[in-house]
Amino acid sequence: MHTIINERWEILIENWMKSNNFNKVYFVITKKCGYEFLVTLYKKQTLKDLYNIVKLELDCLNKIELYVQDQKKILIDNNDSNIKEWIHQNLDKLEVTTIVPNPVAYRLWIIEK
Repeated sequence: MHTIINERWEILIENWMKSNNFNKVYFVITKKCGYEFLVTLYKKQTLKDLYNIVKLELDCLNKIELYVQDQKKILIDNNDSNIKEWIHQNLDKLEVTTIVPNPVAYRLWIIEK
């Protein structure tokens, strides 16, 4: 029975990943120490939502800062800008961490204050 439940779970996750490429965006959040995790946002969400989701994922009460590039430290504003539009405006600065046929996932860097 556990095998059936695990297989169903894997099928659900696989279908979710495949079917949500049109309305979601994926980010790999990376700490300086090398720890990484994945967050997903709907394209209609905002940068403020991104910050909130990252803080929830980390169970973090402290202030965080998100950056586009590790070395240049291009700070991502914590505001109501639409995430899809922001990606379009910053595409040349974003690092893609995946290859086809996987969904596109952009790397962002985090510093906890």
